[in-house]
Amino acid sequence: MVQDEANWDFVKNELSHLPDFETDSGVIVSNRLLSHYLPVLQREFSVIQWLNTQYINKNLLKKI
Repeated sequence: MVQDEANWDFVKNELSHLPDFETDSGVIVSNRLLSHYLPVLQREFSVIQWLNTQYINKNLLKKI
């Protein structure tokens, strides 16, 4: 049981540094993840941007 807890503590510690790790191709993990999810994030941010306006235009409507 103690060994399992030590292993999980190691995993938790490693995960806290995950954004700084590099992939085998030399890309930082956080950059890789963000680039993968960028299209979804852009739509979400467009909706948040729309909440600050009183209208919706065609360009914004296309994004969401």
